[in-house]
Amino acid sequence: VIVDLHTIPRGTGDDYVGTTQLQTDPEAFDRYVDLVARISGDLSRWPASMVALEVINEPTLNCHDTGEQARWQAKLERLHGAARATNRNITLVLTGACWGSAEGLAAVDPGPIDDANTLWSFHGYEPFYVTHQGATWGGDIVAHLRGIPWPPDAGGAAALDAAAADSAARIRAALSGHAERRTLTYLDDSVREMRAMEDSADALAPMFATAAEWADTHGIARDRIFMGEFGMIGREWGTDLDVPAQYRLNYMRAMIGQAEAHGFSWSVWSVGGAFGLMQGYAGERLDLPLYDQLIWTLTD
Repeated sequence: VIVDLHTIPRGTGDDYVGTTQLQTDPEAFDRYVDLVARISGDLSRWPASMVALEVINEPTLNCHDTGEQARWQAKLERLHGAARATNRNITLVLTGACWGSAEGLAAVDPGPIDDANTLWSFHGYEPFYVTHQGATWGGDIVAHLRGIPWPPDAGGAAALDAAAADSAARIRAALSGHAERRTLTYLDDSVREMRAMEDSADALAPMFATAAEWADTHGIARDRIFMGEFGMIGREWGTDLDVPAQYRLNYMRAMIGQAEAHGFSWSVWSVGGAFGLMQGYAGERLDLPLYDQLIWTLTD
């Protein structure tokens, strides 16, 4: 079991402190460090071989900016030290910035942490326009997308063209001006890039290669690399989004295959909600839980 202190981005108000505030407000981060230490100590009641602690979820600092990269390195070292000070034995799950991406992981220097009892995590949701199609909280670039298949030829030769045309029509109906142009350009570029690939796996491979290269460079065993989140949206609150289960199964099976080929462990997002495998938004059990179908496909 991994206990994940799952902060999420919030607004800028004091009433809704989230990931962004934790990384920009020193006092908020101080309080969060204290929380991590307390939770880590509380978890000592369970065997360290059974429970791990993930110290933060998807840090939003920019891993490509040297200043923000250094800021996250310092914060990560501090979180690690706080957790370890109250629990010497527990496995700790650590991650990089850039929303916990493989690129964020690659920007971390594990040397100062020097702790073998850690898992190093990255999250994988590429291609974003596929996995987050219809996500209203994902911004205009994906909120109006519908029916994008995975792999691109899953619904037949014309499926991707039809989905792109329908999505473009929805964008034009919902947006105007710069927002419309920007969103249509993102859709066109994404579809064009996908069509240019000989194998859809080429869209997934870079994140795994990045994580593997980082692990090998720093002498970290592949089984200590953890793809802590991946998945594909199925439905969205208050919209008509209904992504075919087969597209989602195809994507998850491809991602699991990539992870296991590299020797990485993995965890699917999520039990319920927009990406739910078993439950809807209100906790209702889906008629044919995707989890069951995923297990069937993995054991075929």
